[in-house]
Amino acid sequence: MARSVLIANLGARRATAGRLAALVDVFRSHGELLEVCTSGSPEEARAMAAAAVATDAPRVWVAGGDGSIHSVLPALTHASTALGVIPWGTGNILARELGIPLNWRRAVRALLRGTVRTLDAGRANGRVFCLFAGVGFDAEVVRNVSPQLKKISGRTAFIASVCVTTGRWKPFHVKLTLDGEVCDQWAWLVVVANTSAYTGVVNLPDRVRPDDGVLDTVIVRAAPKSRIIWHTAAYALLRRRLAEASRHRAREVRVETDPPVCVQVDGELCEWTPLSVAVDAGALRVVVPASGE
Repeated sequence: MARSVLIANLGARRATAGRLAALVDVFRSHGELLEVCTSGSPEEARAMAAAAVATDAPRVWVAGGDGSIHSVLPALTHASTALGVIPWGTGNILARELGIPLNWRRAVRALLRGTVRTLDAGRANGRVFCLFAGVGFDAEVVRNVSPQLKKISGRTAFIASVCVTTGRWKPFHVKLTLDGEVCDQWAWLVVVANTSAYTGVVNLPDRVRPDDGVLDTVIVRAAPKSRIIWHTAAYALLRRRLAEASRHRAREVRVETDPPVCVQVDGELCEWTPLSVAVDAGALRVVVPASGE
């Protein structure tokens, strides 16, 4: 019988050698046949996942954050091997989207009793993602995050970056082409989303689904900073509608900006606009808790 593969990112915020040993013990106590790998880079993790797919491993378990998951996606798209998410990161956004417990011990137990769900992926300038591609403000926040502070304090690093970025960020002109239809406007940020979970604090509309064959583009229109801050806080804390935002659904999205602005994909700084995004329907198999877990 083929063994499942565990890829552990020991650079993740919650990762330690002791925790890895405890994680392996939990898997093996449940009878899971497991090959254990530790990755030192995204490229190494991707190669490990590709090797697992080549040997028909039934599962690739990734212990890390959303960046660790992002690194293995190219190897797992359109493969029979399913992805299992062990939340060791800062935001753990995919885990939140799929209802996976954020306590890693509970997550393992729930997923070993779970089922496999087929999800869409996206491709941003050819780069595979499972959560979202962000253009503008949120990508600039990612660019300004201190890696050292992120490792030590987690979300606090992002809050600090939001404060810094808000003070100097300016709206940009964007031309959006959504399944061939063009719209132009000034924007604060543009998010092309595959999931409703967005930052771990702010969610996009609940109707954003990762298995409906389309992507949801949310545009936060240009407005005075005070209004953007107020409406964003109201949305995050009170779930009021984000008044400056509009939402569009499309299978293919082209984002062109003046001036060029930076892009983040699944929370990883990617490149600069222009950006072409397309849905890759049914591309991923992911382990999720059984209904009622």
